[in-house]
Amino acid sequence: MSVLDRTMLLLADAGFDANEFVRDVHATGARFLVRSSARRIPTPFRHLDDGSYLARIGYGVLPV
Repeated sequence: MSVLDRTMLLLADAGFDANEFVRDVHATGARFLVRSSARRIPTPFRHLDDGSYLARIGYGVLPV
């Protein structure tokens, strides 16, 4: 974590989606893209023009 700063982008695979890890990366100011496990249900909070969205990371509830 000590080498990350706000000028960097961290790419990580699904094994690195633990809450503590993501929290610590966020604290460095670096941007990050982490592939998450199928157990996580993203909660979109902003839809982007290209059809993608930004989401909160957590364990949501599957829609019925």
